[in-house]
Amino acid sequence: MFKKLFASALFILALLPTLQAQQQEDVLDQVASIIKAGNARELARYFQKEIDLNLNGDENTYSRARAEAVLKSFFDENPPVNFEINHQGASRSGARYAIGNYKNKTGSYRVWIKLKETSGRNLITEISFIKEE
Repeated sequence: MFKKLFASALFILALLPTLQAQQQEDVLDQVASIIKAGNARELARYFQKEIDLNLNGDENTYSRARAEAVLKSFFDENPPVNFEINHQGASRSGARYAIGNYKNKTGSYRVWIKLKETSGRNLITEISFIKEE
């Protein structure tokens, strides 16, 4: 009985990093779908209380509500045609990030998203949209 319980506990502990990675990928998949739809309200659900937002060099730290309003204006002025995550990874400190490409009718933007685990949730701490020449 003890051996079975011990083996089960080891199995669960071995799966934890995989489950956390899947959860992170799911968050990034959800965020990508939301950006692709140009939905600032849904995207704001993944923001920390304060977020660093960079829209083509105009960088500021905003509250969640203010960042939502600023991104809503951006999406209204630059409706998405497509959004894809091209690369994702993690820093040495464990912060997750994704780099993607946001396309609208007039061009494309390089998108940088940085996430940090807060209270068991992966939340966006930083997002930038930089127009590609």
